[in-house]
Amino acid sequence: MTKIKMKQENEIPVSIIEITAKENSNIVISETAETLTKFYQQLTRKFLDILILKKLKGKQMRLCELAKSLKKEFLISPDIKKLHKTLKAMEKEKILERHELKGKNFYSLTNKGREIIKIIQEHRYQIYEMILDAIPR
Repeated sequence: MTKIKMKQENEIPVSIIEITAKENSNIVISETAETLTKFYQQLTRKFLDILILKKLKGKQMRLCELAKSLKKEFLISPDIKKLHKTLKAMEKEKILERHELKGKNFYSLTNKGREIIKIIQEHRYQIYEMILDAIPR
């Protein structure tokens, strides 16, 4: 077994150093994967919000109509429960509102939701650049 001399004349087997390096590497990889997973989840949640805003621009839709439309236009089929949870959160933030008509719930944008669409449209290239800049090359 190869030994490494330290300043204090202590000898540490190389295999222990290699094992420690591998363990630390696994920790770093694990933390990186966790960070990327969280970033991806946040990005997809916000992206879904943006797609919902786009679909509700100028019209009102039911939950099932919205899900079908997202699948047809964007090839995204979010879980209905997740989509409902997202709509509730957006409603709580006063981005959209729910109306009941003949016992069925319809969703439409509020003024705040329409303002968010304007901001996104005005700054879409800057948003695109920010996302690209956040990705390491």
